[in-house]
Amino acid sequence: MLPVLRALSKWTQVTPHKPTPTPPAKEFRLVKKETHFDTSDQVKRFLPDILGRALARCWIDRGFMTEFLQDPKGVLASYAVFLPENVTIEIETEGVTRPKVVVYEISPAPTKP
Repeated sequence: MLPVLRALSKWTQVTPHKPTPTPPAKEFRLVKKETHFDTSDQVKRFLPDILGRALARCWIDRGFMTEFLQDPKGVLASYAVFLPENVTIEIETEGVTRPKVVVYEISPAPTKP
């Protein structure tokens, strides 16, 4: 009976699990290629998806969130997303449970004839 116990103990022996190394994280990108918005129609069509990716990144990356809350347009530019000069982005955090992104288009002042 002793040889059977030895065989069973070999089969039931627990070997320590060595975690497989995780591959390095891919570099985070908001867009696949450098993006320049020239018109408000382009901003309306494409910016919501980009801002959604930026907000999702905020949930998992505190450093990104801190920078994005302070200077959203600058952070977008650092990730190759360039907005027209007349577009501004504000992040509202007062009195809300989740940050709210507000995009404004500043109209040029009317010229007098």
